[in-house]
Amino acid sequence: MAVITLSFWNPSDGSLLGTLDETEAQQIEIRAALLELGAGSFKVSRHLAAAELLMLAKGNLVTVTIPVISANPFWGFVIDTDLAVLISHDEQGGEDLTVQGPGLMALLHSARLDEETYAPVPPASAERGSSDTPGEWLWRNQPQGAIYTRAIEEGINQPGTPLGLVSIDFDRTDDSDSVPWEVIVHDYIIPTGTSVLELGDRLAQTG
Repeated sequence: MAVITLSFWNPSDGSLLGTLDETEAQQIEIRAALLELGAGSFKVSRHLAAAELLMLAKGNLVTVTIPVISANPFWGFVIDTDLAVLISHDEQGGEDLTVQGPGLMALLHSARLDEETYAPVPPASAERGSSDTPGEWLWRNQPQGAIYTRAIEEGINQPGTPLGLVSIDFDRTDDSDSVPWEVIVHDYIIPTGTSVLELGDRLAQTG
């Protein structure tokens, strides 16, 4: 049985593209970080088959599993290495190529709060994160979770569904541990164009 398994997923529809174990992917390194993206990397042979090159394409998602512990992945990252470019430049040298990328939360950078809103009006945020003022999104006396949930819903519903594969285990009122979110007791304003990832960073800084 493999000690560690890397599974590769299509970011557009979530389909499984294939897997590699530690005999095929060498020097697997994972850097998980609380409230930060973290990063993952591994090395593969330069002599890749066409199917492998497709599986390891830039933008694909990678989940990491240790089968003897659990059949469920415990972490993942997004490939940001363009192997096709590396392979075409022999001057890069070496028989091994490094595939790497930031943690899966980097997906949240692909969705931004636009002037137009896309998600249905949620009952816990009647203002819809009001974008009545050009260039601004506003929440008034809302829990942190209501703000972040709203932003994720925008990414799920906006054209191209950039967050179509994202799911959350919290809601507008309670966090992932079923503890009530703290209410921000003033107007919370962010500029249009802010990504969901940036919004999460800002909310984390407020506690």
